[in-house]
Amino acid sequence: MTGSSYPLRRRQPRTVFFLSTAAVPLVFWLLRGDASHVLVALIGLGLFLAGGYCLFRGVQRPRRWPAKSLGAVLIGATVLLLALFRGLPVWSAAGLAILAIALAIHGFGSDPLLSFRLRLRREATTTGYKIFLAAQRVLNLLPEQVAPLEEADVLSRTLSFRQAILDRMAEDPTLIEAVTPALRQVLTEVANATEVFTDAYAEEPDLQLKATYLLLLSDLSAAFDLTYEKLSQLPASERQSLRPNDNLPDAARA
Repeated sequence: MTGSSYPLRRRQPRTVFFLSTAAVPLVFWLLRGDASHVLVALIGLGLFLAGGYCLFRGVQRPRRWPAKSLGAVLIGATVLLLALFRGLPVWSAAGLAILAIALAIHGFGSDPLLSFRLRLRREATTTGYKIFLAAQRVLNLLPEQVAPLEEADVLSRTLSFRQAILDRMAEDPTLIEAVTPALRQVLTEVANATEVFTDAYAEEPDLQLKATYLLLLSDLSAAFDLTYEKLSQLPASERQSLRPNDNLPDAARA
């Protein structure tokens, strides 16, 4: 699928551990014995570790909260604290903090969900944005439902399915209202199928049942993609006539 913006790019979580080397000077501060240095070092180390944890969580998997942005801000706060303690002017310390935030975002990427929503807010209608949020709530439940099965391929395909639907809506948010009937059908079918599959598979693992579920995910994703493609080729006037009165997916009401 072209033009994907959810997520933007994937980094390996292990790359965050390289950031921990920057905390080494703080450890030396703790060994100096001066009370003020120890206090500042402890606060700075706490901020730094919290920022690194947020970055790790954000890189590991896109979150519902802006993990990487929060991590970058905490790293910047660490730099600001240390710069002020060293006696730098406020404007210089603030500049270094902003630079640290920018480097963290550049190095580990921005939060896909945050970027995704900002684009939707700009391009989608108010109703279209509400439809997206309702659909997202349903899609976010899918990985949570299959995770207890401890089947890596099922979890991976479920995450890919969720991403594919969100990707499609992000490519042209102006079509979200027109595609609502197809979206409602896809969400309802996948929600029902996931519930049946997880209950049956948890009771008795069945490879054929798993294969059928994975095939359904592929078929629903392809069908939604095809519907979106056809709608994108229609004139704007015809798209308007396709907008339903009831814009919320059935599965999102549950």
